[in-house]
Amino acid sequence: MSELEGADELNEIIRDVNALITFKNALIAPVLKYREKTIVSCGFEMTPGANISHCFFGVVFGVIASPGFNATMYNILLNIKLKPEAPFIEVVSCPPKLHDTYFNLTQWIIEYSRAIKKIADIKPKF
Repeated sequence: MSELEGADELNEIIRDVNALITFKNALIAPVLKYREKTIVSCGFEMTPGANISHCFFGVVFGVIASPGFNATMYNILLNIKLKPEAPFIEVVSCPPKLHDTYFNLTQWIIEYSRAIKKIADIKPKF
């Protein structure tokens, strides 16, 4: 947004709005980057409404269904661990076919968590 000549108070608001827009764009850029990479690596780019939960469960079910994986409850619990903090999932032994998807998914979750924390940090300023 352009500043106006002779409107100092309004220009201060314009500068604040511009700073907020820049902050927002920098904040969501990595989230959108890894969202796109994850959606594509899952093959969901043409699936309307595909989101992080589809990708998350796709990785979990992909690991369980991978050739050579002995899908007993014990092996599933040993191989797929849910965690209380980002990225919230750890696949101990990820099949090569799922490496890109798993990496992009965890990065998407991490970047989203970082964005939420940054928003919480600046919220009191507004």
